[in-house]
Amino acid sequence: QYDGMLSSIFGLQAPHASLLYPAQDTDMALSQLTMFMSDGFASGARSILRNMSELNPDCWMYRFDYESPASLLTGVGTLHGMELPYFFGSFPVPLAYGRGSQLLSQRIGNYLEAFIRTGNPNASGLQDWPRFDPANEQLMELDLPMRAAPLERATQYDLIQQSGLW
Repeated sequence: QYDGMLSSIFGLQAPHASLLYPAQDTDMALSQLTMFMSDGFASGARSILRNMSELNPDCWMYRFDYESPASLLTGVGTLHGMELPYFFGSFPVPLAYGRGSQLLSQRIGNYLEAFIRTGNPNASGLQDWPRFDPANEQLMELDLPMRAAPLERATQYDLIQQSGLW
């Protein structure tokens, strides 16, 4: 069923998709489908950034990687939208997030404040957040520790974009 689904989604690109999203059993297929959905969001963000950077080079990309104690306990990992409490500094159940979440939220807040003031997230005392450049795709990993890093999974994002899914 998994191979059939890949064929219906990717058409002629299905063999390539099965190499990028391999699955030998049902559990792995479900995990790969989750990864594919996550890649779809990231591929879309990357596509938007590529287009925007042609108009204005002042573009920045991030990937939220932090797993709160609650997400570690439940095994859900880091899903789309989980960064929102960190951006707003508002945690629905503070104990579920832990002290690391507060620290990360403060750091994100520092970048947001700099961006609001100047149009650039970088400021004195903050680690450099590289501009997004399509030729050298760099992003900021929002995690503890935070770090600038190359975009991972570009091959998967290319497949999704070439397939017309984004």
